Amino acid sequence: RCVGQEWCSVVISQDVFRGDPCPGVMKRVAVEAVCS
Repeated sequence: RCVGQEWCSVVISQDVFRGDPCPGVMKRVAVEAVCS
């Protein structure tokens, strides 16, 4: 959904990641994009 865009945003939610495998534990997400 973000490919080819100058910028985009992604909603981080349990729906996107199919639930929470570790409820109550703080999470982090890392994203890397390479344009060529």
